[in-house]
Amino acid sequence: HWLLEAQGPLQIYLRCALFSAAYFVAAAALPIGLKWLIVGRWQPQTIPVWSPGYLRFWTVKMLVRSNPLVLFAGTPLFVLYLRLLGARVAWSAQVGLREVPVCTDLLQVGEGAVIGALSHVPGYRAVAGRIHTGAVHIGAHCHVGEGAFIDIDTRLADGTRLAHASTVQAGQRLQGHACWHGNPAQPCPDEVAPMAEVDRRCVQQGQGVTALRRWAYS
Repeated sequence: HWLLEAQGPLQIYLRCALFSAAYFVAAAALPIGLKWLIVGRWQPQTIPVWSPGYLRFWTVKMLVRSNPLVLFAGTPLFVLYLRLLGARVAWSAQVGLREVPVCTDLLQVGEGAVIGALSHVPGYRAVAGRIHTGAVHIGAHCHVGEGAFIDIDTRLADGTRLAHASTVQAGQRLQGHACWHGNPAQPCPDEVAPMAEVDRRCVQQGQGVTALRRWAYS
């Protein structure tokens, strides 16, 4: 009724734009609020499948991955979304995940880190009828290649480079300022392993991008 009462094309457009913006904000805020209401803060735990705990897990998983803010992957708005869900992600990080990690409270991403598109950091694993949740630590200035997979209880030290389509399996710890590839990830050959100079140049290039430019792009 409010839209039909508009007078003239301009007023119709402004009312439609206002309604759409309000709907977008509500659709983005509702999954965040429900996550905190249903599970609060995620902890490392084991959840039996088909239990009440699994129902809460599944519900939150569907909610956070259906949020329209997922469309802003790779921008500061997506980083803001992860932080609102409890993740400790630096503002300067670039996170290109297409699927939101379920257990966001257990995710930490350092300054200047880059996580490529089509990578997977689910924050949980299913084994023998149970869901296991665990922490994932990605250090400062790390680079996770496209299509990579990082399991729970893993740590990538500062400056680590994980090649495309490589995996970090549960419990792995990757040494910093080195290149890793394969399944599971192994150190790259000696001729490409020294990464200190490459890291230094990437950091210098990243420092030239201002926060205003990042948000304006979003």
